[in-house]
Amino acid sequence: MELRRHILLVILTLISVQLVAVKPIKNKESSPAKELRKKLNLKQKVGLFLLKKMAVKKAKQEAKNPKKNKKLANASLWLGIIAVALFPASFILAIYTSFLIIWPGLILMGILSIIAVVAGSRSMKKIKQNPEEYAGKGAARTGLVLGLVGLLIWFLIGLAWLASLGLFRTLYA
Repeated sequence: MELRRHILLVILTLISVQLVAVKPIKNKESSPAKELRKKLNLKQKVGLFLLKKMAVKKAKQEAKNPKKNKKLANASLWLGIIAVALFPASFILAIYTSFLIIWPGLILMGILSIIAVVAGSRSMKKIKQNPEEYAGKGAARTGLVLGLVGLLIWFLIGLAWLASLGLFRTLYA
């Protein structure tokens, strides 16, 4: 019932927009909108007026209450950005200070990457289940991808560290 009413509202709104949107012709001939308005009886004109009013009210309500929840998607995005930015920041700090300073940055990068992946996947799941309530699909997807990139970098650095220690020779000898 609600869907039928909504469809009818949209159709009648489109008709009313066509009636109002047609600019009058400046010469003495009447415009198509005026001709259509003349053909409508009083009941139809009142209904059209009320539908316009309802459509404007609904549009204002939707503008006031946008999709509510973007927090998890934005958290995923920012955690992914910070995680990927920690990689070069750790190396720059290590060059100018001591190479021991690189490990806390890389450990933090791995932790933030894991959290970004979890938050991004949960946010995508919530958006897919309830798109009317949740928003931020692009932010969630970007946070998820950045988190995965951070994890990949973290994994490759771990492999390089293990190789530098010579652990691969002892494992596969």
